[in-house]
Amino acid sequence: MEAAVIWATSHEDSHVDYDNAKRVFQWIKVSPTHLRQFAWALCARMEKTQCWVVALKGLILIHGVFCSKLSAVHKIGRLPFDLSNFNDGHDSAAKTWPFNAFIRKYYAFHNHKSALMCDDLKARIKELKDQQKEATTPLSQDLVRIQKM
Repeated sequence: MEAAVIWATSHEDSHVDYDNAKRVFQWIKVSPTHLRQFAWALCARMEKTQCWVVALKGLILIHGVFCSKLSAVHKIGRLPFDLSNFNDGHDSAAKTWPFNAFIRKYYAFHNHKSALMCDDLKARIKELKDQQKEATTPLSQDLVRIQKM
């Protein structure tokens, strides 16, 4: 998993390694336990990078994982890495400021989306538990129905 993440987030700005990205997505779809390995590998990669290309490719991988519609993705919560203060360390700030700003905004979008997905999952679980409690007492069920009307 770690090697696939590293290859998928290479420093090469003119090439995207779709094969390794697909491999990552397939592993995650096969088993939710691979999601933890993916998060660990991507976190290690993102914390070390000072290259906007690597950061962007990592965020695109996260985007692909969110689009996979797996229920385990909702449990992530906040992203396990922080790119809110990202700055490219390889080129001059005047040259890379638009890329840096885009990376920070794209990260903020995914971090917020991930937190919302986790909160939504918690709300749905609470709602199911409440429905189970209501199902045990027919009187409370009737009262809830009347209240909704």
